[in-house]
Amino acid sequence: MLLTTHVSTSILICQGLNNPWLAFFIGLVMHYLLDMIPHGDHIKNKREYLLSDFSAYKDNKGELRQFRIIPPIDVVLASLLIIYLYISGQFGNPDIVIPGIIGGILPDIIMLINIITNRIWLVRKINWFHLKIHTIIKDIPLAWAISGQAVYNVLVLYILFFIHGAVV
Repeated sequence: MLLTTHVSTSILICQGLNNPWLAFFIGLVMHYLLDMIPHGDHIKNKREYLLSDFSAYKDNKGELRQFRIIPPIDVVLASLLIIYLYISGQFGNPDIVIPGIIGGILPDIIMLINIITNRIWLVRKINWFHLKIHTIIKDIPLAWAISGQAVYNVLVLYILFFIHGAVV
């Protein structure tokens, strides 16, 4: 799932909360629930799944290219989304929303740590669980997944503006 989708979902869910720990926990749980939805970053084979370090992508130039291009663009878009919502007054209470965002992106941060190090036992186990969540339902093509997430994020923005009474 795109980081932008996890961020937008966390921001939306945190609108009705008043406890930062609850926001963090719900953001974390929502990350895993969203990752159960097919989203185009499927695991190619069982060996790669067991290694949990994306080593199988290193031999396939097309896959390697998509995993080098998409994440930086996604980080920029997620950052711009946060800045835009904060400046426009649609962000909500930062004391609640920021812990929710951290919970919502933590599994992907742990995955990144695992890709870089692949040596920390607890990180490998958490990443194994994260990747297992990804494989519950058969995946879909990446282009469909990104298109669907774009529509989802636009709907989340619309709902956030509606919640805060802004003209949409």
